[in-house]
Amino acid sequence: MIKGICFYKLIEQIKAKQILLELITLICSVLLCFALVNYILSSNTTMSQAVSPKLSTQATRLKYLRKVANLSNREVAEKIGRASSQVSRYESNATADIRDVVDKLAKLYKVTPDFILYGEDGPPAQVLEMRRQVAQLGIKPISEMPITYRTGDIEISFARRVPVGARATFAEMVDGSGEGLESFEEVPIQNPTPELRRPGCVEIEVNGDSMQPTLQSGWWVACYPIDKGDFKYLPSGIYAIVFGNFFVIKRIKSNDLLKDGTLTLHSDNENGGTLTVPGDELRGIYKVVKVTDGPLH
Repeated sequence: MIKGICFYKLIEQIKAKQILLELITLICSVLLCFALVNYILSSNTTMSQAVSPKLSTQATRLKYLRKVANLSNREVAEKIGRASSQVSRYESNATADIRDVVDKLAKLYKVTPDFILYGEDGPPAQVLEMRRQVAQLGIKPISEMPITYRTGDIEISFARRVPVGARATFAEMVDGSGEGLESFEEVPIQNPTPELRRPGCVEIEVNGDSMQPTLQSGWWVACYPIDKGDFKYLPSGIYAIVFGNFFVIKRIKSNDLLKDGTLTLHSDNENGGTLTVPGDELRGIYKVVKVTDGPLH
């Protein structure tokens, strides 16, 4: 009887030890999970800070932008017409007066003056990092390269932006090559289609209501250039077309260049009408691929 009781107590002790061991294992697993989560979060914070450092002052923003552009103090000084010592002062004195050169600096670094002065309306950190990587390759201008860059899960290509007010200037230099467009602002296009990885791509501002409801006035559309030899084979679609001194965004429904040497341009707005253009007046055609502000129907 005594042996039976002792055996029972032994079994109970073994079970208690097993329960205690399982409890200890559970606690260790929970602590390990907490440690792993904390490590991941701290790693992400470090990576984020590496791409987007704290740019709390005008001086730190200027220094960072110069590094992104891969330029020396002397090179910046030459481009804005100042001494290199003055550029150093801009980057070390948070309250330095740069109002007389802020526009030149903004144009040089491809940001807005407000971003330099106040830290507002700046480009995404991924775009700045992309520019830094490209500048280090020593390849300029970026938008003439048929290359797309990736940072993390963001894929970016570059194009020249053509606002409504600059259409006349753009039309004068259009030949489809993308050359001579350095004066136009360079902008990133996120997650580009394969066509938008080509050189000479542009982002054009829509003007007027002739393409409503498909395109609204004020929207921006990303386009790639069509080779002149391919004009006569254009399929239906929406295009930005330069002919004579005109620059329009219209729809092509049928291409008659091979048939009678003309191209008829259609408006999506029923009140917009159509326009027939002789083939020998066509100077440049860009295929509209992606609307950067609103859905393309």
